[in-house]
Amino acid sequence: MHILQLLTTVDDGIQAIVQCPSTGKDTWNLLFDLVCHEFCQSDDPPIILQEQKTVLASVFSVLSAIYALQVELEYLKIESVDLPLIDSLIRVLQNMEHCQKKPENSAESNTEETKKSDLSQDDFHLKILKDISCEFLSNIFQVLTKETVAKGLKEGQLSKQKCTCAFQNLLPFYSPVVEDFLKILHEVDKTLAGDLEESFPSLKVQT
Repeated sequence: MHILQLLTTVDDGIQAIVQCPSTGKDTWNLLFDLVCHEFCQSDDPPIILQEQKTVLASVFSVLSAIYALQVELEYLKIESVDLPLIDSLIRVLQNMEHCQKKPENSAESNTEETKKSDLSQDDFHLKILKDISCEFLSNIFQVLTKETVAKGLKEGQLSKQKCTCAFQNLLPFYSPVVEDFLKILHEVDKTLAGDLEESFPSLKVQT
């Protein structure tokens, strides 16, 4: 993981991982398994994100780069990876909201400067993770089909709560992506689509 973090600090490092046919598939399988079954799981406390944020940022960077080349990669079966990745990415964003809440006054006698320094450092790493997660999530949303959305609603990866979290983080920067997703959602679940439009009045979807 440490080597991965070093490699992903530069774009050339990510491309070296992604474009090597002999390691691309193994890399994808390993990292996909980590984010879907090891890191930031539903039964983990949200604060675990503070420990995993730098590793997750590196992992999502590589997965996102591989995902962007999906058309050329035979081993990447999009239908089977979209929903697990959406579930993991939204869980990270949900935990991030918890981590960024203002902490209660601590009994420890740290100086104000130390607190501010630690907080700004945490905010910096969380912002990097948030930016990477949102970009990756938007890329996945762009290729979702009506069938995949219906399956996600049935299995829980695209519940109202999770869609709300996704929208809160994707808007306004990824507005076109969210609007296109809403169009599909209208065909699958008009009630949920309507509820989300009420919660996010800036969205104007032509149905």
